[in-house]
Amino acid sequence: MANRTHLAILNKGVNVWNKWRWDNPELIPELEKANLGRYILIGIDFSGVDLSGANLNKANLSGSNLNSAILNKVNLKGANLSGVNLSKVNLSESNLTGCNLSEAKLTKANLSKTNLSGADLSGAILSRAILSETILKSTNLIGANLCCTIFSNAVVNDISLDAANLSNTNLSGVNLTGVSLANANLSQANLIDANLSMVNLSGVNLSKANLRNAVLRNANCYRAKFVSANLECCQLQEANLKQANLTAANLHSAELTNANLQDADVSGANFCDSNLNEANLTRIQAGGTDFTGAKFSGTCLEKWYIDISTKLNDINVSHVYLQRDQQKIKYFQTEEFQLYFQIPLMVGRISL
Repeated sequence: MANRTHLAILNKGVNVWNKWRWDNPELIPELEKANLGRYILIGIDFSGVDLSGANLNKANLSGSNLNSAILNKVNLKGANLSGVNLSKVNLSESNLTGCNLSEAKLTKANLSKTNLSGADLSGAILSRAILSETILKSTNLIGANLCCTIFSNAVVNDISLDAANLSNTNLSGVNLTGVSLANANLSQANLIDANLSMVNLSGVNLSKANLRNAVLRNANCYRAKFVSANLECCQLQEANLKQANLTAANLHSAELTNANLQDADVSGANFCDSNLNEANLTRIQAGGTDFTGAKFSGTCLEKWYIDISTKLNDINVSHVYLQRDQQKIKYFQTEEFQLYFQIPLMVGRISL
């Protein structure tokens, strides 16, 4: 329970409380289970304070200092925490639905099993925060810094992560269907087994990210960066990869049926044993790309660029289109595909 003396000082106002904290730096206030609903606590110094189980429903804590405070199982529903310092704070199992956390500092904060439904975290700093099993439904994370954040088993639905910094973040196994990640930074992120079906990934930086076994069916990856990313066994059926940068990416055994790679750069990428049936490879840059064992039936290869280092061994193909809209069809027998394209390479560039 809350210390009555400490609670009485708090009830005298923020200025009195902050002066008392300043005069007694060695004392750690005890406000466990205190009822502070709708309190005006703007600029309050709650650093290191034990507020576990407290009721702060609709309280105004904007500009306050909660650094290293204990806030597990706290009710902050509808509270205003904009610009608040919550670094290293334990907010596990707390209720933050509809909470205003815009521009808040949550570096290394523990938000595991916290309910952040409808919360505003735009521009917040959540680097190295823990969001394991956290509920993020209709949460606003536009422009948030989520570098090295842990999202294991988080419930993510109908949220915006546009322009968010998610570099080095662990999103393995997370269902991101319906999430917008336009222009976000996911470089070196862990997205193993993640579900990104129909997700907006336009302009996203996924360089050196690990997307092994991830699902990106119908995802919009227009102008996305996958430089040196691991997309092994990734599901990319009907994905929009137009003008994407896939240089040196690993797409071994990836499924790319009906994917649109028009004007993409796949130089030096590994497409071994991948399925490119009916994909659009119009004007792709494929110098030094390894297509060994890939499937090409029904693929459009209009004006694609390959060079002498491009590998076309053991291609599985019945026919390709040399122009878009299934125009100028070319049929192949076994091994004819490699011969058809490799012989002209002896005299330089090939362009159809």
